[in-house]
Amino acid sequence: MGNVITYMAPPAAVETEVDIPIDSQSEAAPLSSIVQLAERDLNSVSRERLQAVMGQPDLSIETIRANRGFDPELQIEAARQLKSQRALRRNFAWSGYPTANEGRAVLEFAFVQLMSPRQRRGMNVNRLLGTLGAVRDAQGDFRELVARQNMYRFPSEDLSDVVASVLAFQRNWMGFTIPSLLRASQRIYNEVATSLGEARGNYEFYLSRVENLFLAPNLLELDEYGLPLPLALRFSQLGMVEEGDISQVLESFIALAQQPRTRSALSEVELWIVDDVLAGLGVVSRPN
Repeated sequence: MGNVITYMAPPAAVETEVDIPIDSQSEAAPLSSIVQLAERDLNSVSRERLQAVMGQPDLSIETIRANRGFDPELQIEAARQLKSQRALRRNFAWSGYPTANEGRAVLEFAFVQLMSPRQRRGMNVNRLLGTLGAVRDAQGDFRELVARQNMYRFPSEDLSDVVASVLAFQRNWMGFTIPSLLRASQRIYNEVATSLGEARGNYEFYLSRVENLFLAPNLLELDEYGLPLPLALRFSQLGMVEEGDISQVLESFIALAQQPRTRSALSEVELWIVDDVLAGLGVVSRPN
């Protein structure tokens, strides 16, 4: 290959600079990030932006900071609405598992009041609650869940889009967003309720059920040992213990996996997966 020779003058050197908003604390930095900074680390722009947040009496800075990732101004407005609407607060004072009205009231309020339009993009309250209910009712039957959601797909979507959408909802919305919304709502409501001398709420049990796709937590934990959820559900149907310590569940799985009756009910691929899990647990599978 030859050399290319040009007699044109080289372009003038241009220095480039990458601005990371939270580092520079520019106007582009989200208030939800700025509020997490220590007072001594704030520049003049950030101090001015936080004046209204720091000076208001409706929601403590501790609660605002605990709700990491949520806009402080939206949190404050949510607290004001809860303070001013007694009827609304009645649906927030629950613990354990909510009624349908209580669950919808809290999630709808959190979705509309705490999430920015950008965070809500591609989702609405009815779709969120409908998909959440479908996951609960399917009880781990992914085929049934996809079939149900396929009835509501957009004209431009095909079955693979529905599968991807269901997986994304379980991973992103149920694994993170909905639990975060519930925890933020709980903190805001409880501060308001305490200031008014009213009953507090505790959503931890329900949000843990959401995080676990409304299944026994141990079934999901078996995935860490190499047993995928559909196969864990098969073993559950065959009598595997679900509750208690994970060691008890593993003992039950091992016992079932070695039974000829169980092994004869599994496909060749399923047997290969089961034997691989057994090997990882240091157990030699018995021949069929």
